[in-house]
Amino acid sequence: RQLGIKNSIGVITPYVAQRELVLTKLSQASLKENVEVNTVDAYQGDERDFMIMSFVRSHVTAFLKECRRLNVAVTRAKYGFIMLGNANSLTAYDIGRLINDARLRNKLFYEEDLKRELNGQLTDNHLMSQPFIRAKKLLDGDGCKQNLNAARQQFVGLAKKGNMHAQFQLAMMCQKGQGGQQQFQQAIKWHRTSAQQDNPSSLYQLYVLLRNNKPSEAIRFLICAAELLDKEAQHTLGQLYLVENHLIPNVDLLHGGKWLRLSGMPVTDNTAFQLGDAYKRHADEHRPYYQDAFFWFKHAADQSLANACYQVGLYYETGVGIAVNNHQAMKYYRQAAKDRHIESAYRLAMLLIATEHPEKESEALKWLLSLAQQGIARAYYPLACLLTKKERLFEAVTWHVKAAKTGNLNSENRLARCYRHGLGVEIDTLEAVACYRR
Repeated sequence: RQLGIKNSIGVITPYVAQRELVLTKLSQASLKENVEVNTVDAYQGDERDFMIMSFVRSHVTAFLKECRRLNVAVTRAKYGFIMLGNANSLTAYDIGRLINDARLRNKLFYEEDLKRELNGQLTDNHLMSQPFIRAKKLLDGDGCKQNLNAARQQFVGLAKKGNMHAQFQLAMMCQKGQGGQQQFQQAIKWHRTSAQQDNPSSLYQLYVLLRNNKPSEAIRFLICAAELLDKEAQHTLGQLYLVENHLIPNVDLLHGGKWLRLSGMPVTDNTAFQLGDAYKRHADEHRPYYQDAFFWFKHAADQSLANACYQVGLYYETGVGIAVNNHQAMKYYRQAAKDRHIESAYRLAMLLIATEHPEKESEALKWLLSLAQQGIARAYYPLACLLTKKERLFEAVTWHVKAAKTGNLNSENRLARCYRHGLGVEIDTLEAVACYRR
C-alpha cells in the first residue's frame, strides 16, 4: 500500500473461524482494500495476483489428505503464492513437494528470519553469514569477485556435511568444468547423493547424464524428478510420452498431456492439437476429458492453428465441457476461416445469420458466396435465402437452381414459388409444377 501497488491479494484458510479472525485483524489495520479472505471451496474457479495460504494448525489435518481441495488452494495465484504453516508437519504430505521446491530456490523462511526482516534486521551481511549463500555468491560473482576455486572448496565442505544444495552445485560445477576439467563421474556421484534427499534438480540432471548409456535408470530418475514438481522434468517426460518409447511404461498421449500441462512450459501448436484430439477421443468414456481437450485445442488455437481454432469454436458453440458462448465461437471460426478452413467458414456464416443483424448478415453473405464459388454445395441454399432477404432475387434463383441440382428439396420448393409468382424469373407455371413434383 505504501508503494502505491494495487495488486489483488487473496487469503485462503481451511476454517471459517480463521477467516473471521483474519478479516477482523485486516479491518483493524485498515488493510481490507484489494484483499479477499475466504475458505478453499469459495475460491473454486477464482484467482488473485497473489495468494496467502494459512494452514492454521501445526499438526496433521484432514485437509492435507484431500488432494483435490489442496490442488484448488495452491493454483489460485497468478504471480506469487505464500504458504504459512509448520514445515516439518507439511513435508509429510503432497504439499511437501512445494516446500522442497521453495527450499531449493532459497524461498523457505522460518519465523525468526521473518521477524528479523520485518524489524529491518535481515541484511545482506546476515545472509552472507550463511555458508551456502556465501559460496553461491562466489560462484556467480554476485556482489563480489567471482572465485570458482574458493566456491568449489566451500561447496565440498558443505556437501560432505550432507547439504543437498551444495551437493547439487558441486555436481553442476563438475558437470560444466567450472574451476577445473569436466568430471562426469564426480558429477554423477554428487547428483546421486543429492538425489537421495529428493532433490528434483539432481534427479533431472541424472537423467541428462545417464540417458544415453543407462536409459532405463535415467527414465526412473526423470519420473521421480517430475513427481517432485521439476518443471523441466515434467516437460521432458510429457514429450517422451508422445512418441513410441519402449522405456516408458504404458505409452499414452493422455499421460503426456498431464505432464506437459503440469510443467506449464510451451508446446508446439501441432503437439497441442495432437493432445486435444487424444483427449477428445476418450471424452465419451470420461467426460472431464472434454475440458482437457478444450485446454489443448485452445493452446493450439492461440498459436493460430486453423484446425484447432475450428475445434475451439465448436466447443464454444455446442457448450460441451464449457459454457455456450457464440461470440467466442465466431471469433475462433473467423480466425480459421481466414486460413480457408471450410467448415469454420460455414458455421461462422450460420451463426452470423442467426443474429439477424444487417451488418453480420452481410459478413455471412461474403463467407457463403466464397464457399459457393468453391463448389461447396451446402452453401448454395443458405446463400440463396440470404440473397432473397437482401432482395437480390435473380442471384438467389441462380443459387437455388444449383442447390436443387444437388437434391436440395427446400430449393426446389423455393424455385416453384419463384416460377409461380415471377420472383427473379418470368412466370412459368409448368416449371413451377415440375419443381413441386420433384
